Amino acid sequence: MEPLISHGSYEVERLSKYEKPSRTKLELLKMGAVYFGIELVFSLEIALTVPILLESNVSQNIYSYVYFLSPIFGFVFQPILGAWSDRCQSKYGRRRPFIFALGIASYIGISLILKGRHFGLWFGDQFSNIPIYGIALTAIGVTILDFSADTCDSPLRAYLLDSCNSRDQHMALNLHAFLGGVGGSLGYILSAIEWKNSIFSALGDESQILFVLMSIIFIFCLYLTLTAAQEQPFEIESSYDMIEGDFFGVRESDQKNDSFLKTLIRSFFNMPVELRRLFVCQTIGWLAFYSTTLFFTDYIAQNIYHGDPSADRESTDFMMYEYGIKMGSWCLLTYSISSAASAIIVERFLMEKYSPKTLFLFTFFFYVFCCVAIFYLNSIATILPFCSCFGFMLTTLTTIPYQLLYEFHNDKQFVLCSGGLPGSKRGFGIDCAILGSCHFLSQIIVSSFMSFLTTAFGNKIILVCGALFSSIGFFYIQIFVIFPKKYFK
Repeated sequence: MEPLISHGSYEVERLSKYEKPSRTKLELLKMGAVYFGIELVFSLEIALTVPILLESNVSQNIYSYVYFLSPIFGFVFQPILGAWSDRCQSKYGRRRPFIFALGIASYIGISLILKGRHFGLWFGDQFSNIPIYGIALTAIGVTILDFSADTCDSPLRAYLLDSCNSRDQHMALNLHAFLGGVGGSLGYILSAIEWKNSIFSALGDESQILFVLMSIIFIFCLYLTLTAAQEQPFEIESSYDMIEGDFFGVRESDQKNDSFLKTLIRSFFNMPVELRRLFVCQTIGWLAFYSTTLFFTDYIAQNIYHGDPSADRESTDFMMYEYGIKMGSWCLLTYSISSAASAIIVERFLMEKYSPKTLFLFTFFFYVFCCVAIFYLNSIATILPFCSCFGFMLTTLTTIPYQLLYEFHNDKQFVLCSGGLPGSKRGFGIDCAILGSCHFLSQIIVSSFMSFLTTAFGNKIILVCGALFSSIGFFYIQIFVIFPKKYFK
């Protein structure tokens, strides 16, 4: 008899799995290398997009709407891509074709963000006071990058967990978070450095230098991931343990009669209670995170250094704004370093001593505390240490929920939960995508109201929203989120 795990008030048998090969840390690092590159380009986007838009004379009333379209696409299409990856029959494997396509799309997106203003000149922006084409290309780049980078995370996690055995699962996820933290740190360092008088100045202006350096790093990381492990092509088996054809949560016979989209929607709305509550918790956590971090460099530039992005480019106010953006990037570097460090600490020390629930609750409480502290501080030196809360939140949201999801998928009753259809099985790829779509849902919500709030109440409202959502998340975890009994000590 296999060991038992519990969800809520009941206990069920753990699924027996084919034991996969053990992976070394180097192999796991290579498999997750593209996440390093993705977080690098994502941190460049966070640090530079809002300043680029404001410097292009985009009104502060509407600049947050540039983040609105990509999460809509992601929320709709990420579960579809996750389900598709569960049964992809490419000779290169189930996950790697998606990682490659979304990685290339991410590269195109960041290229448009960094070079959009230059491309706009080719279309005639030099004859206009407002660079319409440059703004449009930047917005398209943000849409492509946000959708591709966030969507790529689900097949990448599935690729990691598909390719290593149960003993390596936690290490794989924490190394994944570590790579993200280091990649984000490098991105913020690159955006904070003054490149004009550096040895790289021969390459062009700052955006051109960043483009070249980013291209070299990102393409190398993508290559490492795609060549790290050999995936087995998908094959439909008749045995219970390998019913990957039932990836939606329906039987093969039902699949013949239902359309792909209808079946996928059924899988989404018939989530087991454990996944549904974890989904809500993830959404609240990402709401807290994005409310603060997406607009943080602009907050530092305008509230701490009192810069003005709409001022004349030779004026002191504009120069203070640019300097504030650089210092805001150093603040976000602190959060990326803390994210990388906390991933190691969680893996080596905390997971052995504390349950996921305890770590979850501490992270949300600490986020509230740091947002309140930053709200009342007016010095960059005192703000810097409290930016570490962003990193702890990021590590928590990208590790613990997926560790719980892996435990849920070892539960026969959970895997067979598909809206009352007996003999069916949930796929890990689709559930990773469902959990990952919380990114997009939270971005839709944040981008729909943040411009209005910052215009009405000032930039400090981002810290109020971060603390508010994190407080709600704290109590939601305590009351509603279900944890396996194996974690209670």
